[in-house]
Amino acid sequence: MNDKALQQFLQQHKQEIPDNGFSRKVINRLPARQPAPPLVWIFAAIGTLLFFAINGYQRSIEQIATLMEKAPWWTFPVAGTALVAVFLVAFLWHEHKTTVSLSFNR
Repeated sequence: MNDKALQQFLQQHKQEIPDNGFSRKVINRLPARQPAPPLVWIFAAIGTLLFFAINGYQRSIEQIATLMEKAPWWTFPVAGTALVAVFLVAFLWHEHKTTVSLSFNR
């Protein structure tokens, strides 16, 4: 059985099951989203301050410059493509998660 035949079979035998407010009841019983604990923000602030205190910005720029001088030419397009792919996957995952959660709130 191929995909078209399966789709056709499922369309012909589609059965709607009445929700009767079940989805809304489940969503309403879920716990509220908890904010990040203050300790997380404290460590984030400490980490940021330490980064600037040890001149992390300048060191990061120096490391990137050294990498660019010594790395083969082909690593930059590969790294750039990989970086774009990671951001794209993360964005699409976030959008899917948001869309799924929004569809249950109706």
